[in-house]
Amino acid sequence: MTPYPTTYIDNFGKEESSFISDGMSLKIQLRNHTFIGRNFDSLELKAAEKDTNLHFSFNEYNSLTDCCFKIKIPIKLKRNSAILDAILNIEIILENSKYPLTKKFALIIDNNIFDLQNGKESGMEFETQMIQLQRLLPQNMKINSCIFCAYSNYWVAGSDSFGTLLCFKGIKDKIVAVKNKDEYVDVADNNGVSTQETFWCSEFTEIAKDQWQYKDPM
Repeated sequence: MTPYPTTYIDNFGKEESSFISDGMSLKIQLRNHTFIGRNFDSLELKAAEKDTNLHFSFNEYNSLTDCCFKIKIPIKLKRNSAILDAILNIEIILENSKYPLTKKFALIIDNNIFDLQNGKESGMEFETQMIQLQRLLPQNMKINSCIFCAYSNYWVAGSDSFGTLLCFKGIKDKIVAVKNKDEYVDVADNNGVSTQETFWCSEFTEIAKDQWQYKDPM
């Protein structure tokens, strides 16, 4: 379980909390109530708490909305041959019936800030944003997280803005040997588990230069 220190802001006030991630789902305590979800924009109250009188805004899918999350996500970073700890500093804006936005998407390394947004809002797409952020970094720095792992890919039916990356470390040899989309479908079907783009585990392996991927190319 990995904590992501978080500032939550809505029309009812402001609160310091933390997302708890297990690599597949998110959980956060807000005003003594527990929200869970796969994505930042699909956070729902635990079933036992849904009938309580709450000061929150919910969309038509009963997910938390009309709020802002300022989140600090721990990230592993490889600089030359050394593995460092860095912080991905993001600001997510949720508005009812609108696509979630990010206002900040910045990697903090030592005293250096690599900010993808520079104060501008854009759609929340962790696949694209993580890859664009990697391109901002010096060539000797590589983000070590699930999206950059040799054992991960997205499914051909499409993906969500966060958390629908698939991990295939259970079939490592087969997944790295895939050469095209047809082979990928045959090998990967029902063999992957959902994982978050920003997550890291001890089995992280860099993508080989000639490895086929069903992800945006670096």
